[in-house]
Amino acid sequence: MKNLKEFNEYTETNWQEDLDNAIDTIKLPDGRVAQLGLGTANLPCPNCNTLGFYGPRIYPKPPAEPNRKYRACKFCGLWQDVSGYPGTKKEGKLFYCIPIRCSNPACKTFQYTESNLSKPCEKECGGICKEDKWPVDDPDHEWHKDKKQIYELLGI
Repeated sequence: MKNLKEFNEYTETNWQEDLDNAIDTIKLPDGRVAQLGLGTANLPCPNCNTLGFYGPRIYPKPPAEPNRKYRACKFCGLWQDVSGYPGTKKEGKLFYCIPIRCSNPACKTFQYTESNLSKPCEKECGGICKEDKWPVDDPDHEWHKDKKQIYELLGI
């Protein structure tokens, strides 16, 4: 989904609203709780409308002092920093992040930046990081199984 919809500026208020409305856990049928991550369980991505992969994000994660707030969908690649926040990339404008995956099938490295493209894997597994496809663009992507499970748990 290289063609992202047009969106307005993403503000600190928008980020806080997403955070306030987000749930990041799902209760499994056996009583256990699945932790999906910051705001990813119930917020639909405004670009691809997928649940379970979109939400407000912060870097670095607490307890460290954050230097970047943004929203992202790890299913279609929507990425947008909070406007005016320190650490903002692309001046707060919407951008499409490139998924990078290690070529070693045993390694689970999956990143979202061009910085490691065609470089040895940071985990020193012997693989090379290469551009991958977002799940929305690849019907065989392993995350479609995760999406199906999330939707089943949400009763959708």
